[in-house]
Amino acid sequence: MRIKLSALPYIFLFALVVRIIAVLGERLVGMGVFFHPDSYYYIETARGLFDRSFDEILLVAIYNEFYVFLVSLILSVVNAPEAVVMVNIIIGAAVPALIYAILARAGTSNRTAIVAGIYFSLLPYHVHLSANILKDSLFLLFSLKALYDFERKNFTSFFIFSLLTIANRLYLGAVFIAFIPITRRLGKLSLGRGLLMMMFVIGTLSFISADGVIDRRNIEFEGRDFFPGLQVATPDSKIGVVAYALFSPIKNLFSPNLLQARSVTDLLFGLNILAYQLLIIFVMFKLWSQHRTRLFFHKTVSTNDALANFGRQLIYLYVAVVTFSDLVTPAVGPLVRYRELGFILLAIAMFVTLDLKPKRPEIALTK
Repeated sequence: MRIKLSALPYIFLFALVVRIIAVLGERLVGMGVFFHPDSYYYIETARGLFDRSFDEILLVAIYNEFYVFLVSLILSVVNAPEAVVMVNIIIGAAVPALIYAILARAGTSNRTAIVAGIYFSLLPYHVHLSANILKDSLFLLFSLKALYDFERKNFTSFFIFSLLTIANRLYLGAVFIAFIPITRRLGKLSLGRGLLMMMFVIGTLSFISADGVIDRRNIEFEGRDFFPGLQVATPDSKIGVVAYALFSPIKNLFSPNLLQARSVTDLLFGLNILAYQLLIIFVMFKLWSQHRTRLFFHKTVSTNDALANFGRQLIYLYVAVVTFSDLVTPAVGPLVRYRELGFILLAIAMFVTLDLKPKRPEIALTK
């Protein structure tokens, strides 16, 4: 059955306007085009990229900098950093529109999909990221498109966007793509069993890679003081790495990010996390008040099992993305944006859960 995405262009235009206003506001308060240090790196690396030797271009590609190619292409047409910002704004606006399409195709009501599109259009941290020269919005677009194609069984497009996802952020992209088919199968289990299986898989993988995790964090992050008096936690044993990994999804979601903020970026990230927390509280309260909490935990009790399975799959993907990004990057400071994909997946799962209905009336009587 062909589903009409009637609100798609309106969601995109709304998100676009929000990001344009954000850019104007940031420039007004003195946040320039190079507000993020990474922005300067992308511009300088991209300038004259195609004039360099093939070996140099290949080195950039291998070093997981697909975004540099895009920046270089833009600068070859319009040699101005603000042109890159404008393209980033368009890419960022496409993300909420794609999320609307994902939810509509998955089987949610059009109203729920529209509310989700508006919600993701207004997330302050994501708006900020897409209004700057950063690769995060492109990574989100590619990864969500890969998930969308996998769910629609468009495997040719899935393969293409999987490669683009990995090329844009090698480690995290590979983890996300690898876990899509795994979590698809786990989505058919109840939430409790699925999470236990995820804990087993993550515990095993983190134990196997523990030595590398410890070395990487010690070399790159030891002693970096992201917040006053707060050092990056570095597990120093295999058991410590496993415990750190298993606790990571809860720690990242419920840490007091706003209280730790010491910059505009930290504040926006804290507001983003608060928005996710409020969404979860709202959905859980709504399920409880309507006696539908069983739909969140059990399988084969919903009128749309495929939608329920997809919701659980998104929760498992959140666990995988946040955990493995946390293992190689600090959970505080400028690299917290690596977890944004995980938080978005969890928020989408909450909107999916809102539209689950019981198969039989008696199920609704059980809290």
